[in-house]
Amino acid sequence: MSGMSRIEKVTGIAAKLYEARRVMRSFWGERYDSKVEEYGKYIRAGMQKYECDELHSTMKIVALLQEKKSDSGMSQALILAAYAEMIDPSLP
Repeated sequence: MSGMSRIEKVTGIAAKLYEARRVMRSFWGERYDSKVEEYGKYIRAGMQKYECDELHSTMKIVALLQEKKSDSGMSQALILAAYAEMIDPSLP
């Protein structure tokens, strides 16, 4: 990513967030709303614990999940989907 401009990096990150949201919505179907609500609570709890905003809480949680080798990636994708919903809600 070193040769990429800041806008290219941000655009790439946004695309990954929206892709995580799309995949999780497709995978969980009718349970998507409740899953995103549950994982949004983790982000808000991280905000309080680490005294930070949604983005930094999300990044911290994802990093912790990556360290915890037992996570299959599903929790990481749900955290990213929940963050996408926080910054650009698609739910009613």
